[in-house]
Amino acid sequence: MTERELLLRQMSSKPGDLLPNWEFAFWSTTVPAWHQQGLPREIDTTSKAFAHMGITSPHPNLDYWALSLNLRLLPAFEPVCLGREGEQELWKDQDGVTYAQVAD
Repeated sequence: MTERELLLRQMSSKPGDLLPNWEFAFWSTTVPAWHQQGLPREIDTTSKAFAHMGITSPHPNLDYWALSLNLRLLPAFEPVCLGREGEQELWKDQDGVTYAQVAD
């Protein structure tokens, strides 16, 4: 089954043999926490965790980008500079997130 087929099955509440991996990652502290919560100790890499959880691993030969998805807000905000605070400029990006960056 391709990544696209897996995703379409999941989105239509149909069973599939694996879960599609569209953006799954975890912090370096996550696996040790999972070990304390019962994850077998031999599962100590991302690929082993994916296999244990039944999640497909990203692979360039799979039909990974078969769907054209825009995961951003629609309509997007117009990026805008909100002003300056000392050495930093405050910005609002296309998702409406406000952040500071060092001014040029």
